[in-house]
Amino acid sequence: MGTGTRLFALVLALAWVVVAAVTGAALLEPGPWEGVATFVGDLGHPWRAQFNSDLAIHALLAGAWIAWRHRWSGVGIACGAAAVLLGAVFTLAYVLVALLRADGDVEQVLLGKRD
Repeated sequence: MGTGTRLFALVLALAWVVVAAVTGAALLEPGPWEGVATFVGDLGHPWRAQFNSDLAIHALLAGAWIAWRHRWSGVGIACGAAAVLLGAVFTLAYVLVALLRADGDVEQVLLGKRD
């Protein structure tokens, strides 16, 4: 694995730690249902609606990519659903594991095994 790929893996790991810490704090303090209420309530503000819509569609794209990468298998659909529901906490870890398993081969990371 090259230096650039190792740096990318480090950035993924650090980003995961940050998102996991912020998520953990949100789960402990206001709780998960407050997150749902905030997301839905924010749709009344134009910029928050834009941000939340963009984020939700981005999560759906990530989930669809993961499911497609696994050829729509049961595992792929489950991982895709996890990406949508858990966001970056799942997706960052998923991409890091895929990167390490592919030994830095970006084509294999993006496409999965396509034999």
